[in-house]
Amino acid sequence: MPNTQGLFSVNSDDLPTLTSVQINGRLEGLMLSVTTEQHFHNTTQDTLEVVYTFPLPHSAVLLGAAVWIGDKRLQAVVLEKTQAEADYEEAIDNGDTPVMIERAGPGLFTANLGNLLPGEKAVIEIDWAQSLSIDHGNVRLAIPTVIGERYGDAEFQGELSPHQAPETSGNVRYECGLHLEVWGNLAEGQVSCPSHAITIDKVADDGGRTGKVIRFVNDAQLDRDIVLLVSDLSQTHAAVLQSESGKTTVMASFTPRLAKAARQDLALKVLLDCSGSMEGDSMQSAHKALNHLVDLLTPDDRFSFSKFGSTVIHTRQGGRSLQETTVGEFLIPNETNKPAIQRGISQTDASLGGTELESALLSTLHQIKTDQLDPAKALQPSILLITDGDVWNHAAVVRAARLSGHRVFAIGVGSAPAESLLQNMVHDTGGTAIFVSPNEDMGDAVMRLVDKMRYAQKVDICVSWGDQSPIWETDLPTTVFDQETVHVFAQFAQAPRQAPTIQIKTGTETFAAFAPLTEANLNTDLLARMGMATRMQVLPADQALQAALDYQLVSEQTNLLLVHTRAEDEKAKGLPKLEKIRQMAAAGHSGYGSASNAPDVHYCMSSVAYSKVMPAFLAAPANPHQEPALYGPDSLVSYVNTFAMDYQDFNDLFTKLDDAWWDAESAALLRTIEEVVLHGEYSVAVLLLWLTDDNSPGKIGDLDRHAKRLLRKVIQQIPEQIIEQAFSELMKMGQTA
Repeated sequence: MPNTQGLFSVNSDDLPTLTSVQINGRLEGLMLSVTTEQHFHNTTQDTLEVVYTFPLPHSAVLLGAAVWIGDKRLQAVVLEKTQAEADYEEAIDNGDTPVMIERAGPGLFTANLGNLLPGEKAVIEIDWAQSLSIDHGNVRLAIPTVIGERYGDAEFQGELSPHQAPETSGNVRYECGLHLEVWGNLAEGQVSCPSHAITIDKVADDGGRTGKVIRFVNDAQLDRDIVLLVSDLSQTHAAVLQSESGKTTVMASFTPRLAKAARQDLALKVLLDCSGSMEGDSMQSAHKALNHLVDLLTPDDRFSFSKFGSTVIHTRQGGRSLQETTVGEFLIPNETNKPAIQRGISQTDASLGGTELESALLSTLHQIKTDQLDPAKALQPSILLITDGDVWNHAAVVRAARLSGHRVFAIGVGSAPAESLLQNMVHDTGGTAIFVSPNEDMGDAVMRLVDKMRYAQKVDICVSWGDQSPIWETDLPTTVFDQETVHVFAQFAQAPRQAPTIQIKTGTETFAAFAPLTEANLNTDLLARMGMATRMQVLPADQALQAALDYQLVSEQTNLLLVHTRAEDEKAKGLPKLEKIRQMAAAGHSGYGSASNAPDVHYCMSSVAYSKVMPAFLAAPANPHQEPALYGPDSLVSYVNTFAMDYQDFNDLFTKLDDAWWDAESAALLRTIEEVVLHGEYSVAVLLLWLTDDNSPGKIGDLDRHAKRLLRKVIQQIPEQIIEQAFSELMKMGQTA
């Protein structure tokens, strides 16, 4: 653990509950295995429920979790999501301490630590792994540590629960330590770190192998991705096997050298994010990327330039510069036009407000007319998006990209880009995404990306396993890029004796290679679990659930859970107070600070306005003397969800509800309940049960987790026959309406 502590809020004497994070990893060949330690300390006088939403790499697989409370260590198990949530709530009610790890969204997970007593410390260990790829002799490893502020609504658009939705503060700092061992082929490469100052020491294992240990020079902060680059790698093909429970799993990794296809001229629609979050480092990186790109284009290419924020602006040729317009056009990037194009790019800034990425994509698809293109050249239009990806409407953006009919490429910029959004956008379109942090070589990255645009080719690809047939194997890609790794997992009833071979047919050319087979120097059953995590993505929901349970994997349908059962005299009393761990401001985000500077820069809260979708009844009236909006049943549920997290007792919440203005429908429902001799908080509680319980004929919505707890406590005090009678009267009321 780093010898550090978090810094307290400017207006608070309390230390933050998250004190530090320690990342311990092992890079063996192309497999990264990590244990992330999250250190918590309750310095308050209240029993807390600590909730921390954190990022992992896009392709990472969450494998397990454990918790230390005092000198006791407990291991979590994977359960079906609904069962895990029910067991977690039962432990909260019983005064015990549950820990639950759940998937919150693409690349996001939430650690829930219930009933942490005053003065108590806990360490949650998160185990995860990721397979890495070689690209032209280089490996790029990025470990995200912070979730940047995102445009939109995390709950409505991002589909996160209120307790999962991250919040950002400029007044918190969390320190982070790193201990990463590098073994095998990658230990022979040149290691650099554009994001942090590091030390690299040699180390040897018991078998005499030599490796490297990477640490921070000083403890870093959770304000940017940890980026490590390993270059000058020579080995291109390898296969490792691992046997467990009578079965053997193989991961075969091929890095093909493909004959270049015919050079493709480009019809490239460039879409630049000019929202407020791009100010500073990100916009500087975007300018560099676009200038390098324009230099690489030829007069045979076609190029359009659009920029977006709250609105989208297209451009057309306008003499010595670019003219803004609502309907754009393709430009010819010849020596006459290039200066005007680059001048127009240099004049862009992050002044267009929010990040309406979906509408910008759709506008770029439809307002840049492809009928200008020479049909004889058969150019396939492509989109190049340059952004930090900080939006919540992930699903809508990915859907728009998938349905576009265009190849989609992306350059992720900034210190903490939303990797999962960009990777999912380009998936299935034949494109790819690259990520370039402020101190990386943008020119080299853009040159490799343009090569992929020009020479990408659809292929027929197959892997042969010799005289063995696999029980299952993962799908192979249909688009392959030169000198970029292709991974495939397969499981066998018996260990294969022959090295796997790959064949890639590209037109008239065929690439063939074999991967030498060796025993994996990895944790037990890691390959089987990593392979199944990949395979689960294409399985039907019921099979994916069973696979997640069998292989103990966290998924959309499963959570990790453990319960620390307390002695009777140590149990928590009442409901815990929610403590949501706030994110640090990402370095350089919205122009505050810079990821190029020393890591101890203090970041202030962003002044950029991010849209939050707020129910109309919560908005302050324009006229202070105007009566507040009336509360209908659906508004009541939203109102309770919004404010429940601030309370530990339903009676306190009821006091706020009692001041509400009820509309005619809500008032009639409430009067019907009160006729069954239920008054005050009990009548409102039964009304909420009627509106939200899964078994209620009057259900119109769902209560969030903490709101359910408050409701559950008061409902337990009401006899069942009274609730049944109230429901019966409400049903009669509905029948006569």
